[in-house]
Amino acid sequence: MKRFVKRILFFHFIGIFPIIVNAQSVIKINGSAPRNAISPSLYGIFFEEISHGGEGGLYAEMIQNRSFEDSQIPSGCILKDSFAIAPAKPDYFTGKIKNWKQKWDIDPLSSWKLTVPSGAQAKVSVTDSIPLNSATPHAAFLKINKASEDNRVIFSNSGFWGISVKEGEKYKRR
Repeated sequence: MKRFVKRILFFHFIGIFPIIVNAQSVIKINGSAPRNAISPSLYGIFFEEISHGGEGGLYAEMIQNRSFEDSQIPSGCILKDSFAIAPAKPDYFTGKIKNWKQKWDIDPLSSWKLTVPSGAQAKVSVTDSIPLNSATPHAAFLKINKASEDNRVIFSNSGFWGISVKEGEKYKRR
């Protein structure tokens, strides 16, 4: 009993009030009576991506702008003065017009870097003429005209705050 009272006091102290129910609870759902209209643009599953928290693993998820499509502005937006600007819409709760805009990098090679030392010749571009597949229509086209063991051309990606590799692990290229 003493332990039970301590738990009740603890929950009360942190703002959680326990409810003790001895009867069986029942929840009834009437699916034939919709309550609130849902926007036709909302579909699928919701996943909130905060600070690239959904990115990870050792595959292409470690590579930022891996499909060379990060420069494309979201559907319905326009690009003005380096900002992606969404259509003005009323806020769902307040009804006030929202003027959403986000700084937008229009470089299709953002997060990528081509290092060409003196004595080497190379250039990179993004192309849609040789896609990997229909889901990823863009690819990098790297043309190296001149390079050597001493003058290596490097095409690298910054990843998300770097790319995690561990000493002693084996990584193979495909």
